[in-house]
This record gives sequence, C-alpha cells and structure tokens, in this order.
Amino acid sequence: MSPDDKKIRSRRFFLDYRIIKKPVISKGKKVHRYYYYFYEPGSGKKIQKVCKGCKTQAEANAFISKLPSLYEIEKVTVSKLQSLCLFLEASI
Repeated sequence: MSPDDKKIRSRRFFLDYRIIKKPVISKGKKVHRYYYYFYEPGSGKKIQKVCKGCKTQAEANAFISKLPSLYEIEKVTVSKLQSLCLFLEASI
C-alpha cells in the first residue's frame, strides 16, 4: 500500500461517526455501553459521546444515522466562483 493510499483511507476515516462498545462498572456490575466518536472538523480533536439509550449495536447505528452530518457539501457553480472572485478583487 502506497503512502497516498494510506492518506486517502485516513481521510475517509475522519468523515463520519464511529461506534465503540466499552465495558463500564455500574452499581458494582460490569455492563457494556455504546459510544460514538468523531473528529472535530476544525481542530481534528477526537470527541467521544455516549449513545443514549442504546442497548444493541443496531440501536447505536440507528442513533448515529440521525445525527447531523459533520461536513456540509455545497454545490459550487461557475457563477458562484466568479462572484467570489469579484468580491475578493474588490476587497483588495
């Protein structure tokens, strides 16, 4: 695998939420809880949160599918790019 392939794979990894199952001690008993984590788009910092009310992996998947997208994808047209260039030229 080339270094470029690793970069592409690592970028894909940062684009969505991931689920993990962790053992936790609650009231003296070992229970498993589902958590999700993501990398903050601006800073790249890892954020981990609990999947509230999730008892199974299917419930955790349903939970994260309802979360908002981390990255907004906007269609860019030529006219938008031209107006942006004109705006930047005017501000110089």
